[in-house]
Amino acid sequence: MRARLASSTILTALVALAFGAPAVAQDAKQVLQEALDRYEARMAGIEDFTVVHDVMGFEVTNHFEKRMVDGHPVYFMKDMDGGEEEDLGMLYTEFMEIADHATIQGTETIDGKACHVVHVADMSVVDWDPQMGEEDAEFRPKTGTFYIDRDEYLLRKMIIDAEIEREGQATPVTMQMMLGDYREVEGLVHPWVTQMKISGLAGAMSEEEMAQAKESLAEIKKRMAEMDEAQRKMMEDMMSGQIEKLEEMVESGEMEVTITVKELRVNTGSTE
Repeated sequence: MRARLASSTILTALVALAFGAPAVAQDAKQVLQEALDRYEARMAGIEDFTVVHDVMGFEVTNHFEKRMVDGHPVYFMKDMDGGEEEDLGMLYTEFMEIADHATIQGTETIDGKACHVVHVADMSVVDWDPQMGEEDAEFRPKTGTFYIDRDEYLLRKMIIDAEIEREGQATPVTMQMMLGDYREVEGLVHPWVTQMKISGLAGAMSEEEMAQAKESLAEIKKRMAEMDEAQRKMMEDMMSGQIEKLEEMVESGEMEVTITVKELRVNTGSTE
């Protein structure tokens, strides 16, 4: 019996050496730390970058410049009002702030990539406001689920359940974002397609906001109707059905937007 037991133990050890020991399961904190480390390693040589997006048929150019915040690289752009907004990569930097509230909830395949499903039960520790609604409306994230692929530790999908509070009344909203077709340009790994869906906005919009949105759409349609045929045809081709989508968003309170990258420039020092 002892000889057989010893032989079995030796055989097990040899198999482990030959084929590798069973992988040790990662906990949520380890996954988030690895995602942050990989992100910062990829961005080590990136001082600035410019992204030219197609947003609902319109070309939008944004320029981001690196700034160190608490020892981590964060990329900021100037918004239309002269303020600053962070690149989506800020999420990687904030992962460690939420790590103590995170758990692994299995795996899921996103766009053919096996992903860790990391659920965060308390997102209130993150100061994150995507600026939805009027200035008097406060966006408060409650819980979040992040899908981080197991090979490259890239963020592939996230779902944020939140509240928008206005005048003491809180309305639940859900934001889902899909990040796909990652490509590398001069060392910068960036999603080429971002799909965003926000549900529950109708309840968060005031009557005044709803009326303004409908009025703006009506004004666009009126101006198009007053154009000559060639101008109207050009506008219709450019909008490519976007007016109908905007009308659906206003009526349903659900916003769906697909953002695609047309061009990505790295370390140019400017938007040129």
